[in-house]
Amino acid sequence: MRKIIICSHGNLAQGMLNTLEMIVGHTGNIEAYCAYVNEDEAIDEMLQPILKMNQGNELFVLTDIFGGSVNNEWMKALPENPNIHLIAGMNLPFLIDLVTRMEDSKDVDALIESCMANAISSFTYCNKLELDECDDTEF
Repeated sequence: MRKIIICSHGNLAQGMLNTLEMIVGHTGNIEAYCAYVNEDEAIDEMLQPILKMNQGNELFVLTDIFGGSVNNEWMKALPENPNIHLIAGMNLPFLIDLVTRMEDSKDVDALIESCMANAISSFTYCNKLELDECDDTEF
């Protein structure tokens, strides 16, 4: 089974999941984990149960920022868990694209690269748009 695990500093992961479900509906194969919202729980303690529960599943793990503590802890898990695809720098366009295409895709590397390219192309500096380029039908 393929699953998506969204992990972040603070409540970003839960917010991403809430927004995603508002757009695509509940899928049941996505979980959000918010680090550092409970002072008593260390990120490494959060990962162990996730890994244990998902043995045998193919995991797409999305973290908020490359080099951050959440991402770094997942990086440590990669050598012993070849079933994990770790992607740092999550955003909503990437997540929507991944959710809607992951079950039908056989080439995971190509899927991830394509979702990343689509997410990058979604960035728009709106101040640079000409007003006549924008009409209500584009939004």
